Amino acid sequence: MILAIYSHFDDSKEILKKLLKVPPIAEFLIIIYCKYLWRIKIFSFFSNVKDLNGIWDCIIKYENQSKEKTCEVKIKQDLFGIEISMRTDETNSWSVTSSIEFYHDTYYLVYVYKTETNKEYREKNRDQYGAVKLLIDNNKMKGEYWTNNKTDGVMELVKR
Repeated sequence: MILAIYSHFDDSKEILKKLLKVPPIAEFLIIIYCKYLWRIKIFSFFSNVKDLNGIWDCIIKYENQSKEKTCEVKIKQDLFGIEISMRTDETNSWSVTSSIEFYHDTYYLVYVYKTETNKEYREKNRDQYGAVKLLIDNNKMKGEYWTNNKTDGVMELVKR
């Protein structure tokens, strides 16, 4: 087969030039699809992944205390990965690992995160790791979180 293709070209450099053009074009199209096009309904035939990209307003309700905190959650997502970051007045958090899970006919955002406390709050709130499981309901998410500091509670997110 290679000889049949090769016989159509007079110059061996010409076939090499033609073959070298295909992989970069295909690679470019795959990257564009995985980064952006998968979100568009007509192009989502390869995946059934929920698009969570954007900024979310979040209310954290602490279980052991009767207080809540509001914050902003940013989600950056492509077809194969999700990054979650959260900022409060006391802490900065980011996902270590994350995924969208589908079970019992429902989608969930599940992730493990690392929190670093701002210097002025470290005595009462040390750095921690935690886990979150949020039920995805269109532009809302609600679920629970747990930390290695033995704290837990509920998170409610609404997309801006």
